[in-house]
Amino acid sequence: MQNTISINNHLRTPSVKDLMSGKKTVKKLTPDFFEKVLDQELELKRNFSIDNLQVLVDLYSMAIEYYSSIEDSKFRDYQNRLNMLLSHPNILKKMNDYAKSNI
Repeated sequence: MQNTISINNHLRTPSVKDLMSGKKTVKKLTPDFFEKVLDQELELKRNFSIDNLQVLVDLYSMAIEYYSSIEDSKFRDYQNRLNMLLSHPNILKKMNDYAKSNI
């Protein structure tokens, strides 16, 4: 599978110049990204499931990777959100319950 980057929501193969320079290519966040994050945070609060948790973790990870790649300090906000989410007592209990039920 080839690496791709997003420019104005169009995927393209990285240029030879990008590959030769070792430049890391990261997909841009979609215009509705922040709405997706908010919707997923609310969905997780209303209806906890491992799938909903994974979607939110993936969204946070995308934001961390994107903001880190452009050297924007917003990546710390998403790191904090991810850390708080995964260390929240209710989430830990539900993850533990899920793990026990799938042994």
